[in-house]
Amino acid sequence: MRKTTYLFWMCLILTAGCFLGCGEKPVYDEMAVRNTKSVVVVPFQSPAKDPSGGAIAAGMISSELLKEDLKDLQVRVAPVVWRISHPSEYGLSDTEAIQLAKTLGVDAVVTGTVNLTLETEKTDYKPKALKAGQVAGSSTLSGDVVVTLRMVSAESGACIYSMNGKAKGTSPTGRMESATDKAVEPLIGLWKKAQRGW
Repeated sequence: MRKTTYLFWMCLILTAGCFLGCGEKPVYDEMAVRNTKSVVVVPFQSPAKDPSGGAIAAGMISSELLKEDLKDLQVRVAPVVWRISHPSEYGLSDTEAIQLAKTLGVDAVVTGTVNLTLETEKTDYKPKALKAGQVAGSSTLSGDVVVTLRMVSAESGACIYSMNGKAKGTSPTGRMESATDKAVEPLIGLWKKAQRGW
């Protein structure tokens, strides 16, 4: 009964934190994150206009986790066959994520969403309005990327970590990399803290 009550309150707090803007600070269950020794990273949900965004974000997050060489953490990537059969624009339900984590024998699944807001800026046709490097009538694509990273426990089904990473600019790769870094860095910090014994 006490465990059920604890899980209920943790889910409520994490959910409320996301609605109140968890992009500023991560929302997490410290003990659950500390006890997570293995994760699988799956393609994030991304809008149909750019279905590759979810797979790219997941790849960048996997690379960051592996690059850190966290000794007490095993990082796995979703199997290729599974990724092909689950297009990222449709997303991944928590039920599917938990089932995959259990099948692979890991403690949690790292999932999330990628939202893109793109704007096209057209240059003026008047030569005097052009900036260096622009051609009359050309356009520049810029906008925002918001990556929401969530880590879901395979055992309890609860979201044990949530963080939004936001980035803006004209470089698609730069935007995505900056947003994913902001979403995953606090999680890496928590695991490093756990290795030091908190």
